[in-house]
Amino acid sequence: MTMMMMMMRVIADKYMTLSSQTLIRTTSNAWLKADKLFPEIDNTCRKCWEISETIQHITGACHTLALGDYTHRHSQGANIVHQELAVKCGLL
Repeated sequence: MTMMMMMMRVIADKYMTLSSQTLIRTTSNAWLKADKLFPEIDNTCRKCWEISETIQHITGACHTLALGDYTHRHSQGANIVHQELAVKCGLL
C-alpha cells in the first residue's frame, strides 16, 4: 500500500468516525474544507512555496506550474488534435 493510499485511508477513517456522530453535513464539510484533518502538515504549495495548495491554486493559479506543466499539457493536447486532422486530411 502506497503512502498516499494510507493517508487516504486515515482520512476516510477520521471522516467516517465523525460522520457517524450525528453531525450536520454542512458543518462536517466545512471542517473537511478547513484542512483540519492533518494540522501538523504544511499545506503550502509544493511547486511555488508561496500560498496554500488548494484545488483552485493547482488548476489555475500556480505560476510555477503555468511555466511548465500547464504548457506541456496544452502542447500534448494540441499535438493530438494536429495528428487527428493530418490523418483525416490524408497527410499522414
